[in-house]
Amino acid sequence: MTVTADPRSASAVVARDRIGTRPFHLARTEEGLILGASQLAGLASRPDVAEILLLPPGHIASLGPDEFRISPGTGSQAALPEPAGSRRTETDLEGTCAELRAALIRAVRVRVPDEDYAVLLSGGLDSSAVLTLARRVNPRVRAVTVASEGSEDLEYARRLTGDLGVPLDVVPAATETELLGQLNEMVDRVETWESQVLTHSFPTWTALSSLSGRTRVVLTGEGSDELFGGYRSSGESESEVERHRLRELGNLHRTSCQRLDRLAAAAGVDVRSPFLDTEVVRIALRLPAGVLVDGGLTKAPLRKALSGDLPEYVLKRPKMTFARGAGYRYGSQAAGEGLLADRLTDAPLVPEAHRSLFARLARGRVEQHSLRRFVERHYDKAGYLLSGTL
Repeated sequence: MTVTADPRSASAVVARDRIGTRPFHLARTEEGLILGASQLAGLASRPDVAEILLLPPGHIASLGPDEFRISPGTGSQAALPEPAGSRRTETDLEGTCAELRAALIRAVRVRVPDEDYAVLLSGGLDSSAVLTLARRVNPRVRAVTVASEGSEDLEYARRLTGDLGVPLDVVPAATETELLGQLNEMVDRVETWESQVLTHSFPTWTALSSLSGRTRVVLTGEGSDELFGGYRSSGESESEVERHRLRELGNLHRTSCQRLDRLAAAAGVDVRSPFLDTEVVRIALRLPAGVLVDGGLTKAPLRKALSGDLPEYVLKRPKMTFARGAGYRYGSQAAGEGLLADRLTDAPLVPEAHRSLFARLARGRVEQHSLRRFVERHYDKAGYLLSGTL
């Protein structure tokens, strides 16, 4: 995101990147004052603000005494493409994979600082790639893994860091009782009511808060799953994979990007995601959806691109979600509940004015509780958040 301001004319132009890595909100007070903020909290708490607008990814806001306009960007600033069978796809898979590897190496290089830093490591394909490539740029790195003893991520993280000679911090995953006590606070921080986003916010916060005051820069493998169909399966048609991929990318600013940005700010660290680099995104979107899943393994082109960089046990590891890899079990209604599904047995009291909203949005007890907190914080002033993403 870039901001250009001219104090002489009291005007500004704000341009948001096409993925929406950093959030930006706008509001007009009753007196006509235009306010901008990354986080909702400061705007939502103001009684003179009735509505909060989002600056969408790939859009530009022109602000001034007589201007309040949001318009689509162009070129590399333009929003992501809509699902369309006519969109050009790449046929030279070998060449595209080579381009992808080169772009990812560059994306990592420009994000690695000239100081000690950390990489959030699950031991899966994406975070392992970031750690491996980053270590070549600056070996003053340590890996951080959130895990319960015996969890699958811990096994892979220990093996990879042992092979690379990288120090590993193992941060114990919080207990379900501890998570339950953190639910309202997590809604406050991440500014969401969606259970699946909150599910992965818990281990993210555990990792980032452990680095607070110790490390300034943290690299992650976020964004790769959405780019390369990490959540897809071989049973889906090519059109289904493409539709889901573009939907997940289009919602990324509200899911992983929002989660990372809010929690990084709370922990006081700078989180950087090489997979969300403009060039990496551009190359990934040239890949036909039909090549993303191969033999039951997702993200096949990325595995191919990194075949000379990562060990076979990482390249062949199936996709596992962050929370599951850390050792958390999902509740009995995982599709709508995520973590804590079996711990929240009571339904919260819903204000009469919000009953229709709760009936439309909340898919289970976790979202009932988190949505109530969301409304109490007046985050519902941002109307675009009153729809689901997953």
